[in-house]
Amino acid sequence: LFTTAFNGTDQYIEDVIPAKGGGWWMATSHASDQGAGDTLLRQIGTKGKLDWQQSFTGGAHHKIRSLSPSATGFVGAGEVGDKNASGGIDQSSYKGWLASFDGQGKGPNWTLTHGGSGRHLLRGVTTLADGRVVACGHAGDPASAWELVVSATGKLMTEWKGPNAGVCWQARPLGTGWVLAGSKGTYPASTAWLSARDAHGVVRWSHTYTNAAHGARNMTTAPDGTVVAVGTDYPTYRGFAMKVDGRGHQLW
Repeated sequence: LFTTAFNGTDQYIEDVIPAKGGGWWMATSHASDQGAGDTLLRQIGTKGKLDWQQSFTGGAHHKIRSLSPSATGFVGAGEVGDKNASGGIDQSSYKGWLASFDGQGKGPNWTLTHGGSGRHLLRGVTTLADGRVVACGHAGDPASAWELVVSATGKLMTEWKGPNAGVCWQARPLGTGWVLAGSKGTYPASTAWLSARDAHGVVRWSHTYTNAAHGARNMTTAPDGTVVAVGTDYPTYRGFAMKVDGRGHQLW
């Protein structure tokens, strides 16, 4: 139906979600994990035409990796970092970063930077019906799955770090709570992992799936509680899709 090319070089489109009123919101970074640059927020219309573009600067390295709609616009999740002595990016300085923008990409209305020892990156984000924001990624070296629950005004409410090596790639609403998708174990010998929480953040069920190795990178949920997750198999590096029921049991 359309193809849209954007001016500029060294651009990485990280995520795209439907925009309120039609079209799509997009998060674009100007650089790779090792580079520095601005984050570009864009909206394209239903025919692919660029409606607006906003540049957000702050820090030597900052990247929005995932977007989720909110009551006032959208929320982005990623990381910020500092330069090292040679002028490059010190990846050990990475901290998880959340930012809220209005529907025109203006703001941020609020930001939250959070982390600790070792790299901390946020890979996925979702917004719940009550306005809370759930973001997840990985923390420390070696990495462990990491989850933040934040209020609608950007205040940190709870933090969880997995006890074992792993990464959380995405969060999605599920029922009155949410579900996390990721990998458990050390790369490349990792397995897909899903974990469902209730409205209070209490784990309802959590399973790993050895026949879906290398991790679940993304997913979608349904009103009946089922989850379809996708990722990459190992060692074949072929894509896989799987479906689980409302208790996390694999259907296919």
